Amino acid sequence: MEERTCLNTLPCACKNVNCPRHGRCCECVAFHRDQKHGYPNCIKMMFEAEAAKENA
Repeated sequence: MEERTCLNTLPCACKNVNCPRHGRCCECVAFHRDQKHGYPNCIKMMFEAEAAKENA
């Protein structure tokens, strides 16, 4: 498997602090992509916030 390097410059926005990938965004996104779990929680929250703004 290819080694992934990800330099996170911002704090992790995900509320799931018990996740083994917490704070490693590139690894998290790749995991969800590879497992077909959809979007990680942090990205889902971003979409939900945008939808709430549009519906307000």
